[in-house]
Amino acid sequence: MKNLEILINNTIKDLTELNIPFGNVEKWSVNTRAKKRWGQCKKIGLNTFEINISQLLLQDDLDDQIAKNVIAHELLHTVKGCFAHKGKWKLLAQKINQSIPDYNIKVRDTFEEITISEIEKKAKYIIKCRSCDFTAKRYKHSRVIDKPYLYRCPKCQGKIYIQKL
Repeated sequence: MKNLEILINNTIKDLTELNIPFGNVEKWSVNTRAKKRWGQCKKIGLNTFEINISQLLLQDDLDDQIAKNVIAHELLHTVKGCFAHKGKWKLLAQKINQSIPDYNIKVRDTFEEITISEIEKKAKYIIKCRSCDFTAKRYKHSRVIDKPYLYRCPKCQGKIYIQKL
């Protein structure tokens, strides 16, 4: 697993060189439970914040820059007037992306864009169509898993079935 502290320090150095006036982050942590978000910034005081980063980004087989993009994204939320993904936040994200070509800070990244191998391994079910080549992975139990006969293939309207992994 990657060293979060080193990634944070490298990102802070990059943003400091661009004179990005980020706030005081009192606590950094690794989130072991997050499955649908890469990072989170919480305001805990006047200009004090807590940031957590998903452990999925710290896998050894991922490029360091993916985690640094998320760290920079969350640090931008600590800049005064940047708690939302608009206005000043967007301008600062563009400034970083243009000034340092390695960065690609966005509002959202999908699992497919980051291509995390561990996420692929955690699928518990595969929904398959009996009529065409449609398949979809599911990571948790849901109504379609319990009662597939109530649902149809979104591609051809054929009957679906569930394969448990």
